[in-house]
Amino acid sequence: GASAVAEMPVVVRDADKPYDLYPNPVLDVLNVGAGEEISATIALFSATGRKVLETEAQLSPFDAFQADLSHVAPGQYRVVVSAGDNPDYEAVIIKL
Repeated sequence: GASAVAEMPVVVRDADKPYDLYPNPVLDVLNVGAGEEISATIALFSATGRKVLETEAQLSPFDAFQADLSHVAPGQYRVVVSAGDNPDYEAVIIKL
């Protein structure tokens, strides 16, 4: 008649993409996650190619890095995630 309770974190992600960027569109905070623990540089570029943000981040499957975009003007941006010898990953986001 005994019982036990345990919490178990579960991550559901697209295995075809090395990094998770969400939500998209983003209001103030862009979450960046990865399928493994990794150090990365995250850069955000405007539609004209101007770098508007660059930051170092520790990425993890269970603890997404939160990039503060509250100071960034609304529009379309290119996000580039660079990590070690891995190829750069690029994605387009919309900032509201």
